[in-house]
Amino acid sequence: RHRDPGHTAAHAFARVAATVPERPATRHGATELSYAELAERAGGVAERLRTLGVGRGDVVATLLDRSELCVVAVLGAWAVGAAYVHIEPTDPDRRVAALLSTVAPAAVLTDRHNQSRITECAAPVISLSAAQPPAAYRVDDGLHDEDLAYLVFTSGSTGLPKTVEVGHRALLNFYAGFQGLTAETGPLDSFGETTTFAADIGKASVYGALRSGGRLDIFDRAPTLDPPATADPLPATPRDPLP
Repeated sequence: RHRDPGHTAAHAFARVAATVPERPATRHGATELSYAELAERAGGVAERLRTLGVGRGDVVATLLDRSELCVVAVLGAWAVGAAYVHIEPTDPDRRVAALLSTVAPAAVLTDRHNQSRITECAAPVISLSAAQPPAAYRVDDGLHDEDLAYLVFTSGSTGLPKTVEVGHRALLNFYAGFQGLTAETGPLDSFGETTTFAADIGKASVYGALRSGGRLDIFDRAPTLDPPATADPLPATPRDPLP
């Protein structure tokens, strides 16, 4: 179990990135990032958030199509001590606006495709792209494992959607349990993310990969609705466990 109160998921990722910088970290279509490249991209987002005064205890909303940018955004928010909440881009504009109003984020991270949909939010909006200036991945001082890691919305089937809050300690303990279930198979090469980043169900893939030094393969929504397309094999990258 996780027992270091000064150690968050951001620290865990920073350690992995420093240990295996050249290992593949994310793959989406033809775009693959190594751990070093992912760390630098996330570090650039963190620096941008710092210039806006975003920090520990804040919430950063993400409205992003499925891609490596979803991971970059999360790691950037964590580096400054902020939690993230992902809003599903296939939701209607009215629901997107309502969810943003509910969480009142300190900043919104989006992409060119979704930027124009953010019309009623007072928070600064940052449009991410591959051209985002990179920076070293630096985790702010004073972060604690009791800090929030992310928020996830309920479906709202009984009324208005509500947020469930998950802290870094719970997330790291979840990974420890997940690792215990997979340890007998040896170090896993890749994890497939086939669900929306807004759902809690996909967290095993996302953090199972990034915490263990595996590769996160991100699938667009359309192929996941086509079982033969989803089952197409992806190339493996044999690896040893983290030292």
